[in-house]
Amino acid sequence: MGSTAISILVALFLVLTVVLGVALRYYQKRCCNLMLAQEESRQQREAVVNMLNRIGLRINASLDLDGALQIISEFLVEATHAGAGAIFLLDAEGEVLQARALVGLFPPMHETTDYVLTKRKYLDETIRRDKIALGEGIIGFVAKTGEPLLISDALSDPRVPRVATDYLKINSMIVAPLRIRQRTLGVLALVNRTNQDTFDDQDMRLVQQLAAYTEIFFT
Repeated sequence: MGSTAISILVALFLVLTVVLGVALRYYQKRCCNLMLAQEESRQQREAVVNMLNRIGLRINASLDLDGALQIISEFLVEATHAGAGAIFLLDAEGEVLQARALVGLFPPMHETTDYVLTKRKYLDETIRRDKIALGEGIIGFVAKTGEPLLISDALSDPRVPRVATDYLKINSMIVAPLRIRQRTLGVLALVNRTNQDTFDDQDMRLVQQLAAYTEIFFT
């Protein structure tokens, strides 16, 4: 075999090696992504089952809607490692939202410098009394549009309310609608990962998955 033929065979071998290497890396990436998606799906299913089981264990004759919402809020905060969470429901007219469940030191959704926010009791009372009009701020926007929001850098987002107290500042935030039969009944909100990371797309998908199952408490 001549040197030219040998050179061609060597070149073809090298090209084939490169192509096979690229194909192998692509296949490995696809397999990895598939495994990650399957694991995420498993975790979401497990989270839904755990939430429903927890609620089921605490259901009794005295557990009302607010009690169920409180359990849901607690579970969502735990599942996403959030610093605090809240559920806001629309009034009968569908025009104003108010907090019906609070977990942790949830910050006010209106900008304020009120000194009472330094005490947990007064903080909760202030937030529960606060009325948010449909379409107002982040909470009102999600309630009006029915579209969830993931805000990874809340400190630079002008839509996020500012508070003077450092421990109530919002670093990241998830707000998702609570819907039943295409009608929004309220929103749930989570703020600040306790491990200093920000919320990501996986957190958002988990919250939406869990929010979808809360409709059983409105039927």
